[in-house]
Amino acid sequence: MYNQILAQRQEALDSGVFIGGDADFVPADITLDGETVRVHMRLQQGPASHLSPDDKWNFEIRTDEDQPLLNMTRAQLIDPADNNWLHEWAYQQTLIKAGILATPITFVELMLNGDNRGIYALQTGFDANLPTSQGKEPGIIVEFDPTLIWQNIAYFDGDSKAALADPVTNLSDSGIQFLEVDTFRDAAIARDDNLSSQKEEAIEKLRAFQRGELTAAELFDLDAYAQFLALSDLWGASDATSLLNLRFFYNAETGLLEPIGFNGNPQLENGRVDMAAATFNDPDLQTATIQALQAVTDPAYLADLEASLANDWETWQRTLSAEANITPPWSNLAQQQANIQRSLQPQQPIFTNFIAAENTPTGVLQLEIGSVVNLPVEIIGLDFGNDTYLNAQSGWVISGPENVWETMPDSLILKPFTDNMALVRLEIPLTDIYGANPNDVTLNANDILIESRIIGTDGSTKTAVRPGFSTNE
Repeated sequence: MYNQILAQRQEALDSGVFIGGDADFVPADITLDGETVRVHMRLQQGPASHLSPDDKWNFEIRTDEDQPLLNMTRAQLIDPADNNWLHEWAYQQTLIKAGILATPITFVELMLNGDNRGIYALQTGFDANLPTSQGKEPGIIVEFDPTLIWQNIAYFDGDSKAALADPVTNLSDSGIQFLEVDTFRDAAIARDDNLSSQKEEAIEKLRAFQRGELTAAELFDLDAYAQFLALSDLWGASDATSLLNLRFFYNAETGLLEPIGFNGNPQLENGRVDMAAATFNDPDLQTATIQALQAVTDPAYLADLEASLANDWETWQRTLSAEANITPPWSNLAQQQANIQRSLQPQQPIFTNFIAAENTPTGVLQLEIGSVVNLPVEIIGLDFGNDTYLNAQSGWVISGPENVWETMPDSLILKPFTDNMALVRLEIPLTDIYGANPNDVTLNANDILIESRIIGTDGSTKTAVRPGFSTNE
């Protein structure tokens, strides 16, 4: 068995990445708490960056359905340092506390062929027991198959940064259109007609989403997904939103996909979630996520979370102290709350250009306006000073309506920033601003402020109009 694991390691070192198949699982025995379980194991798929002789190699484990390991038929043995030690445990527990499916962790000391490899994280895998152990009905777990990404990393000699930054292929860990859709436990599913039917439904729906035929609201449980994104942002666990780690449970009762938290790497780096990519630029998912972000930034939320996890944190901290000096996360989480609050109250969410009078019809004010943030922005109104204020109207839009959300027809809401600023041109009758006799008023761009806010938030920002920056069609 061990020689086959060594052969997998050499294959990974030669290519820069290990791409495993079912045939790579080799038989082994695991003894835990005096009980021996027959398993099959292989190296974990991914880059070969931590396969030196002194590293803790990561493994994938499978057991027979009738002989689980701690109620798991699939699991991972992972170097705790890869996911920032106890922080990953706490992140997973936070998701479970919120009712979001997760892959909980326990810590074990690993003896491999008599060699003490130190403390490992034993993490729940994607088996039939994962949803049922967290109160769900048995069902399908589906993923974007990362094999193409692993192959591309191997093509770049194991340099994952170079592979994902390649300007020609556009292959990334957020590009859903490039990847195949796959499921787990295919052999077991094939023996069950009900699960086979669910598999077809889940795969077809996710493929339809890839093709742009379904919206996020039609595919995902928005509340669960929004909470998942908000909690991942709070913990700095952006890796959990990568397509390399993202998994979904297909809830047959609702016909919707629910996210499963896995390998978030919390607080290891500046792991803020890319809200544009993570929400697929979908308005309904973005609106739900903003609401969830506001909830997790409440100081009372963090106080409750600390109260529920602190005792277990301290117990595991003592267990892991022989290998790592682990600092409690609560002050970092409080700082992250403040960072998220700042994100939801940006200093300048928009740019606005004043259209010169000689380029506009008589009797109207024309402005160009565009969002510069990755969340939808509501234009509240125009402040002209001297107690003159005008509420924004969607009917003002004369150009660029594709850059405006139509989900709230009585409001003027700009879609999030994309690669280039998407401008909307507004035309506002001067009579709306100054009444029946506007001709005696000299309109000055410097006197105009645009009030806006991230949609669904309470605060707002006033942005000055820029004179002389018109695109002038």
